Amino acid sequence: MRKFFTYLAVILLVTAIGIATASCNSGTGKENEPDGSKQTVSASDTETSAHQSTTETSSDEQSQSDSTDQSSEGQSSSEDPGEQPPAKTEAKVILLAGQSNAVGQSYTYHLSDEQIEKYQNGFENVKIFLSCNPFGGEPVLTNDFVKVTSGFGKYTDPTTYPEGCFGPELGLAEYLTETYPDETFYIIKDATGATTLYDRWYSESSFGYKGVLAYEENNLYKHFLDRIDAGMDILKEQDIDAKIVSLVWVQGENDAKDYVSHYYTLWNNFMDDLNGYVDAKGYTNGKGISVIQGGVTEYWTNGEALNNVKALYAEEHSKAFFVETAGEAWATYDRDNTDYAHFDAAAMLELGRRFGAKFTEALALTDEADVYTPVTLSGAGTEEDPVIIDDQLKYLAFARETLNDDFSGKFIKLTADIGSENSPVKVILGTQGTLPFAGTLDGNGKSVYVKIVSKDFGGLIGTSGGATVKDLTVNGSVKTTVKEYHVGGIIGVVNYASGALTTVTGCTNNASVTAITDSTQAGGIVGRCYGSLIITDCTNTGAITTKGNYAAGILAYTIKSDYATAEPVITIDNCTNTGAVSGVKGIGGIVGLISPNMTIADVDVTRVSNSGEISGTEQVGGIIGRIGAGAFENLTITYYHAPITAGGADIVIGSDGNTNVTAYSVAECVEHEYVAVALKMPSCEVEGYEAHYDCSVCGRHFVNSGEGYRKVELDDIAIAALDHDFSGEVTYAYENDGWYKYTACTRCDAKNKEAHEHEYDAVTGICVCGTQRPGHNGEKVEGTAATFATTGVKDYYYCADCGGYFADEECTAEITDVDEWKVLPAQKDDTDFVSSEDNWYLIANATDHAALASLVNAGTMTSGYFRLTADIGSEDDPVNVVIGSYVSSTDYTKAFHGVFDGNGHEVYLGLTPTAEHSGLFGVASGATIKNVTVRGYITSTHGRIGGIAAYITASSLVENCYNYATITSETKGTNGDVGGIVGIVGATSSVKDCGNYASVSITGAKTRAGGIVGNMKGTEITGCVNGTSGTAATVTSGTANYAGGISGSIDGAGAKINNCINYMDVSGAKGVGGILGLLNPAGTYNFANNENYGTVSVTGGGALGETNQAGKLIGRVAGQKINLTVVDCYDQGTLATSISDVVASEGATAKGGTLTVSNTDGAPATKTGND
Repeated sequence: MRKFFTYLAVILLVTAIGIATASCNSGTGKENEPDGSKQTVSASDTETSAHQSTTETSSDEQSQSDSTDQSSEGQSSSEDPGEQPPAKTEAKVILLAGQSNAVGQSYTYHLSDEQIEKYQNGFENVKIFLSCNPFGGEPVLTNDFVKVTSGFGKYTDPTTYPEGCFGPELGLAEYLTETYPDETFYIIKDATGATTLYDRWYSESSFGYKGVLAYEENNLYKHFLDRIDAGMDILKEQDIDAKIVSLVWVQGENDAKDYVSHYYTLWNNFMDDLNGYVDAKGYTNGKGISVIQGGVTEYWTNGEALNNVKALYAEEHSKAFFVETAGEAWATYDRDNTDYAHFDAAAMLELGRRFGAKFTEALALTDEADVYTPVTLSGAGTEEDPVIIDDQLKYLAFARETLNDDFSGKFIKLTADIGSENSPVKVILGTQGTLPFAGTLDGNGKSVYVKIVSKDFGGLIGTSGGATVKDLTVNGSVKTTVKEYHVGGIIGVVNYASGALTTVTGCTNNASVTAITDSTQAGGIVGRCYGSLIITDCTNTGAITTKGNYAAGILAYTIKSDYATAEPVITIDNCTNTGAVSGVKGIGGIVGLISPNMTIADVDVTRVSNSGEISGTEQVGGIIGRIGAGAFENLTITYYHAPITAGGADIVIGSDGNTNVTAYSVAECVEHEYVAVALKMPSCEVEGYEAHYDCSVCGRHFVNSGEGYRKVELDDIAIAALDHDFSGEVTYAYENDGWYKYTACTRCDAKNKEAHEHEYDAVTGICVCGTQRPGHNGEKVEGTAATFATTGVKDYYYCADCGGYFADEECTAEITDVDEWKVLPAQKDDTDFVSSEDNWYLIANATDHAALASLVNAGTMTSGYFRLTADIGSEDDPVNVVIGSYVSSTDYTKAFHGVFDGNGHEVYLGLTPTAEHSGLFGVASGATIKNVTVRGYITSTHGRIGGIAAYITASSLVENCYNYATITSETKGTNGDVGGIVGIVGATSSVKDCGNYASVSITGAKTRAGGIVGNMKGTEITGCVNGTSGTAATVTSGTANYAGGISGSIDGAGAKINNCINYMDVSGAKGVGGILGLLNPAGTYNFANNENYGTVSVTGGGALGETNQAGKLIGRVAGQKINLTVVDCYDQGTLATSISDVVASEGATAKGGTLTVSNTDGAPATKTGND
């Protein structure tokens, strides 16, 4: 009856007032102008819910309504128009946005009659400008600010739900009215259900992150800005001086399912952009707006991971706040409609009130700028310097990091207990199944108190792949609510992870572990294992429960992954369960199931004990619930206690399907045989232990103080090693670098060594060490180190008192001829000097460089380790000699064969050769050249020129080198082959991570010019960059053929060009490409992750000027049997998707070759060059 009268009243009110409903032009993302088909709530409709609007009034009716309703905002006054206009009203604006719980799907009819009446009357001092689901089929909009009432949620049919739905604005308005009765607030609400920050709400700063160049159709962030502008314009027209003070954000449910790892970045971008926009528009006081985020509930997969991101944002920003909803008793759902995704009416009102309470806190900070204080983790992540977790905030920050980092090879250490019963940890480490945790987590004897409710794999760690967890205790509770998502106290699931070994050692689980659905396993330590796993010295005391099959105190279920290429290894050793374990079948004190597909795996369950109550309907064992049916080969089970008995004997295995009974053993230590072990006293460096007993059967340790034998661990009876007692004999000795004092330990042979400074007796002049005061006053003269061709000077001491020179500070070793004595020979002349990776020849000046060039070019010294220690050459005095010369194609006796480390220094070249093979190095064979930069110029009448090296061969490597020297060649003689880094790369040689930033040009008729390499016959060019964005430098072969931004040609079968970028314009007569000019010999080639941003053009005419040989990436593929695969390559930022996007001209297919573009899944369609 109540619903009937309410509905009748609504119909009468709709007829009297004439409310219009509005739709939205989803094609343009803009609201339509009012007409008969729209669903709009006008400013005069303050007494009626938006969802109830079904008709639109005529203009006369609307005009009459406007003339009689003097209480509406912005209504014209009926007073004398000659009076002064009233002063502008000051007001605060709150933004409200998000997805379906922001829209509001809470039904008003769930409230009491008194509440319905109260909320339909609404709140006069809180106005709302509304947009719900603007791009959907049933949008709800207002075209002005109206008072907040119920019904401003999703559209509902007024004949079925006349009271309508509402969102958090209702509880918020109630709070604001009660708390600030004399103020008027304005809410701009824009919300759309089932949307994500990743796909629909992303802002401009996230374009690059998402790989888009502009807002996509129906972008909700852009729509939000439009609604903010419209709302602020309305207030301005009504002479209301309004400022936006806060954003209430109710969103994230759908991001939690699929995009949780992106949320932190996208949300920071969103808030930065929104603050920048409203500040720039003058909508704020210039201090930015505060933000109040609502959490998502435990209903959503990865919901707690997303809540953790939100909560940490609030911790790190002074003007950010977070309202928790997960696990809160008040956060109830519409259970009448079995809708577990949306709050019911009571919960939605409470959510709004809680937003209001946070708004009060935020309001106090309105005139303050936001202060960002990030939660940072200390430690390098190495074993010696682990990441330190010393409080709960840092643990949560660490959990946030695991969304995007598997921490493989990194070490994390707890130095404090984390969480408590009143403040439990709710977030899982390694949440993403695609990114299992792979680091080393050292609990350091500390504990973590958890309250985990998961819709994914649950545990302290959700998924692991190659992780190590040690010395850690878990308290609290762990629960999974979704079928086939398994749960464990320490680890939910151990992935195969390419065979990586997961280890859990010294850990205790006291938490209850519960799987509330069938087909879900629960384990005290690990839920399910697909790969190799070692669990040692672990204990479970928590209650382990599954609604379905397979639960155990230590490991619920082990099975070989379908992806496994080798048999996994499972070891459970010295583990104990005392907790109750229950389920349907496959229930064990230690292991639930050893799967039948593990028959030839190594499975060792040794030295284990169970005293917990184990219950199920079948396949119940004190140690193992079930061994699958199969012929196991390597299975060992040794136990101490299994409390389930039948006929007086332990039921160790509930169901044993093994058919190979001789291939494994099951043994019980029925009676210990005690062997006395005497007291072992500790030494200074080795610990001892108390007298005790060892069992000769099982190897465990016991003590007996007269009350029976009690099991202990050696650590329990260990006697710590003693500290050295350095109070023994004192001696003194002189060594090469000075005098030392040695003090003997009274317990062992160790001696403490410390530097000894002479202190001479005032009378005798004798030091305690026996040294007589020399009577000299030596002043040190600092020497200089010798370099490759430059002599050095030794340190020595000069005594001004006597005028003598001495080799030591005490002036005991006098130097007769100091000028002869002090000279250190140049390294090349020092017969005692041996060049090695730890002992380099030093090139410190032009003399050293010239000497090296002379020796190499003469074939006298061609190998060794050489390192620059200073920049060499200048514009006024350039280097004009080349290291390494060419003899013949079979004679490299005068080539450089060593290792040259530029050490980050530069060489300024000024070369004008009249023969081939010119550069910092002429010819290098089996050499490594790295970390050097070349500047200046090389102007040659011949070819084979490279800024770093003209010609490298025989597995040479040029790495991390840079050229700024302009290179010009007339290419007389035999060859062209001119490159910014290397002219020609010979057999099995490579160029890696290099950059050229100067023009490369050929002015003669010879061919092959490249920004990095002129002619590639080696193995690979990778990670190289030619030029920078907007550079004026170019690569040109003039009237000759074959020029490429990276390489002029490939003349070596199978050579690769990968991960390279070209920014320079490239031109030539024919065969011109942004990356490669000519691909010549038959063979198979992969061409991956290359980008061209330069202009490619041909300069000739006729046959040599064919425009089809100016390729975006490759100019010409020769008429050979060439099989080319192009992967993830770009031209001008656009992904190449066909061969025509890559090659201008090719003859390979006519010779039986294949040309293929095969991009990887997820390759972005566009990319911006990164120079």
